[in-house]
Amino acid sequence: MIRSLIFALTLPIISCSMLLTSCGGGGGSSSSGDTGGGSPTTGSAPATPENVTVSSDTDGEVIVNWDLVDSATSYNIYVATISSVASLAYDLKFTGITEPPYTITGLDNSTTYAVYVSAVNEYGESDNVSEPGAITPGAGGSTDGPLSGCTDPTATNYDETATVDDGGCTYTIEGCTDPLAVNYDETATVDDGGCAYPIAGCTDPLAVNYDKTADTDDGGCIYIVNGECGKANGGSYSTIPEKELCTTGAASTVTLEANGWIWTCAGENGGTDISCRADKGPDSDNVCEIVTCP
Repeated sequence: MIRSLIFALTLPIISCSMLLTSCGGGGGSSSSGDTGGGSPTTGSAPATPENVTVSSDTDGEVIVNWDLVDSATSYNIYVATISSVASLAYDLKFTGITEPPYTITGLDNSTTYAVYVSAVNEYGESDNVSEPGAITPGAGGSTDGPLSGCTDPTATNYDETATVDDGGCTYTIEGCTDPLAVNYDETATVDDGGCAYPIAGCTDPLAVNYDKTADTDDGGCIYIVNGECGKANGGSYSTIPEKELCTTGAASTVTLEANGWIWTCAGENGGTDISCRADKGPDSDNVCEIVTCP
């Protein structure tokens, strides 16, 4: 399986035919065509070249470097446009290269290419480079490792130039992004318009102002209170009773009717009223003192 070493050429355009014979190179031969002849049936092809790097200080040129491989007698370099990589094809092939470095020249600086390096001996050709990398020619930079980034096309930070996934892909997650909402989702990246907010009200079904839509009690529940007579009810008082008129409810004005004290304990919040009564006792001025004679 071919793995790519990708670099972007972004300097002024220098036209170069994609035919092998039109692009020159340094540090090795640039002849075209696959190695001819049949391969011996014994022995093995050389190992894959390692520590491949690319660098550039000159318009239209990229220098490719790699570690020498034991048992390799030559090296091949393949050059492909990104569109060709997708179809597992290549546009240029440089063969018979004896040692690194190798300079690829005359490339179109407005095109993105992929470069592959393989080792060759009498038994055949190795696999291509094991890890891809990236470079912008002409900037004086170089790379010896993969271009890390998000390689998932469905992610919001997908990087089409990345060749090795860095584990940092991010995705669109719909949900409520308002921390004040009761259904706030801290993982959401896009608000779905469905944020719900606290509804304050009375949450006690026994209250007269119960609000079934409320999810937060506001402490304002109101309850039915029936009037209930207090301890003064049924007592006897020579003067108007003033204390303990009602256990619950509000006491009305006490009036004297038919030798009795009358008042009402009024219900609250729709509760019932109740009438209360106490006897009218004798006035203290009219009390006779009984004296017992010896």
